Amino acid sequence: MKILVLSMLCACSLLSCAKFSLTDANAIQKGMSYSEVISKVSKKPMKEFDITIYSAPSKKYFVQVYELHNGGDNSDYLAVFENDKLLYWGYPYEFNRHPDATLNEIGKTAVAEYEKIK
Repeated sequence: MKILVLSMLCACSLLSCAKFSLTDANAIQKGMSYSEVISKVSKKPMKEFDITIYSAPSKKYFVQVYELHNGGDNSDYLAVFENDKLLYWGYPYEFNRHPDATLNEIGKTAVAEYEKIK
């Protein structure tokens, strides 16, 4: 009985130390719903917020910010949803490099909003 209790305590403590990693980033796919993404990743996002962009003020985008642990480095990592579907995810600079101007604007707006609420 003691072994079972100790095993459960170890498992719980390991889960509480879970970190968002490249494995998590690779587990999510475009078009997943918010709940599907949350169920696939090992750690909840640090922040979540809505944004609108200048070029499409009637659209709302939902942003999650994760702290990605990659070896000894930690980086911000964004997941952006449109109509509860994952639209794009990646490092902030990846949004800026994308050939789609809308994704560029989403990335810049998300980073600016995140800087305000940090």
